[in-house]
Amino acid sequence: MISKGNPDLYHYFTLLKKLIISYLEEKKAKVEVALDNSLVATDKNVNKIIESMRYSLLAGGKRIRPILCLAACEMIGGNDDIAMPTAVAVEMIHTMSLIHDDLPAMDNDDLRRGENYACFRIDYLKIISSS
Repeated sequence: MISKGNPDLYHYFTLLKKLIISYLEEKKAKVEVALDNSLVATDKNVNKIIESMRYSLLAGGKRIRPILCLAACEMIGGNDDIAMPTAVAVEMIHTMSLIHDDLPAMDNDDLRRGENYACFRIDYLKIISSS
């Protein structure tokens, strides 16, 4: 932890921390909107699968992986519009890995982040196909 003994350094790191938090919050909000917009049923036959995808994908989280994707694109002169489809895909792949890790054959815990896991809301095969 930065000591208050050096006021200039302490002020610098306090400001830097605020900037980083602000950046993360801004990018997370954009990622949340993009994730939500990516899950639209184009056919009534896929409504249940989309519902299970929404339950798992929009359950919250820090969204660090897609934010890192956006930041990497920014570093080389790109922007969020260019990187967002990839950022969304990265978060979907991460969520799929969590779903598979939590399947009853792999994990016997009923909760993820304090919430009932999707396995107990919809049937097993729909979970696998939703990921």
